[in-house]
Amino acid sequence: MIVPYGYRRVNSEWQIEEDAAETVRRVFIDFCNVYSRPSLTEIAQGLNTDGIRTARGAEWHASSVRYMLRNGAYLGDSSRPAIVGPELFDMAQRRLDSLRPGPPV
Repeated sequence: MIVPYGYRRVNSEWQIEEDAAETVRRVFIDFCNVYSRPSLTEIAQGLNTDGIRTARGAEWHASSVRYMLRNGAYLGDSSRPAIVGPELFDMAQRRLDSLRPGPPV
């Protein structure tokens, strides 16, 4: 089982890993910012500049940011606590759907 960034499993129980969850919230909030409208690449670059690494210790890329934004796990469910609310998640989905394929992302 792949544990999404921002979570950990302890004795079969989902728990929020708060430092990483703050990064998840940052990505969603930044992406949905109607004033700056940063690209996926710009968000990844910002995380890398701030020294934040993926769960595997790698640098962020636009594709990893997109994967995070599309991951419905962050809404939570009966056994997993939510990291982002449905309004923010839906806003991110609408913005992702509006992006045209090809550079810049």
